[in-house]
Amino acid sequence: AVVNVISASMLRARTTIMLAFLAALFCAIVGVQLFAGKYYICTDPAIKLEEDCNAKGPNGLEAGARLREGDFYQDGILLQREWKSEATTNYDDIFSGLVSTFELFTG
Repeated sequence: AVVNVISASMLRARTTIMLAFLAALFCAIVGVQLFAGKYYICTDPAIKLEEDCNAKGPNGLEAGARLREGDFYQDGILLQREWKSEATTNYDDIFSGLVSTFELFTG
């Protein structure tokens, strides 16, 4: 009896589940179009643009701040410059967008 009730309710809930998934998919597609690649920053805080972060040659840093191309000092530690995302969720692809949208929907 319990199995019959659960299966009957799942059949009726199918439409609601499909509509919720389509709403999440729509929001994920819009999010990918608007926010893909927007959550990336350079590990060198003096540089704001990706082109400058990955460029060869001096990029406005003070003389002697780098030992090799792409290296810089931060708090006395030598670091390699990278263009990367520190966000835990993103909209770089549709799957990540769906996960991010699901997290937003469910709180």
